[in-house]
Amino acid sequence: MNYVSLLLLGTAITSAYAKNGVSPAELAEIKAAFQTSELVPDVLPNFCPTALAGITFTYANGSSNTAIRPTFTLRGVDKKGTYIGVIVDPDAPSRRTPNFRNIRHLLAPNLHIKHGHTLVNTTSAASEYRQPSPPAGSGPHRYTFLVYQQPKGFEIVDGVGGLNLSDIRAWNLTRWTEAAGLGQPIAGTWFESEVSAA
Repeated sequence: MNYVSLLLLGTAITSAYAKNGVSPAELAEIKAAFQTSELVPDVLPNFCPTALAGITFTYANGSSNTAIRPTFTLRGVDKKGTYIGVIVDPDAPSRRTPNFRNIRHLLAPNLHIKHGHTLVNTTSAASEYRQPSPPAGSGPHRYTFLVYQQPKGFEIVDGVGGLNLSDIRAWNLTRWTEAAGLGQPIAGTWFESEVSAA
């Protein structure tokens, strides 16, 4: 059975909002959560968000349906900006033995904010969304969603920074973002998915 825990960090904070609807307390909370969960350093060498990302899956029959691409949101940014969304699983085949870190589950350039805070593709994704499929009994996997500011004229080029569009395994996200000139992610969140042993 596939269990999904969605971490909707920062949504319950009631402190005063800063410019663009994101408070310093919310940003500090998600930064601390990335460190506590060890996504820093497992996925990123450091993480200093300036905006808040969210993931919403379709919910039916008492559980979240991760087979269908979720809705992504972004708060605290220029609504006219262009963004890149990435989902990776750093725990492949398991957190104890991450021999294939990172499995790429999404690489989507040309995201724009529509309908409030929803991120929408204006082109096809370079790597379309792949639903979580952790091996049975491998423990929880941390599916990490990161958002980067997309520079003008940016293109995803196969081979740059070790990117292999035909192989989603063992993707060095840090190497790729450095080679592509993206800098640090501006926002991120994650959810956990686990398939229990039979």
